[in-house]
Amino acid sequence: MLFENVSMFRVALGLNDQVSKKQEIRTTDAYEIVAQYCADHFGGATVTMSKGIYKHNDGITVVKEETIVIDLVYVTVDDIESMVNHFKQIFNQESVMVIRFPEVGCCFA
Repeated sequence: MLFENVSMFRVALGLNDQVSKKQEIRTTDAYEIVAQYCADHFGGATVTMSKGIYKHNDGITVVKEETIVIDLVYVTVDDIESMVNHFKQIFNQESVMVIRFPEVGCCFA
């Protein structure tokens, strides 16, 4: 196998609305929105469902939420920023976690 060194991005998109503090878009619908965007803009992605957890700003309340994790290669920082801004609007998010792995070996075997 021939591996190419590329940047990889992982985006974690929680589904709880920032105002209502609850999930307003069904998980299956959210998955379809994300999958279609990734197919249209990047030709594909690995999209998985997960559970996110964090402590609320009050320092006491623990929040658990459905989370969509998106793994992408062969994209730019600008691509990711555009996607994140798009999803922040659609899902009414205050923030979205983005991790950049600066160099990973990637191949399609």
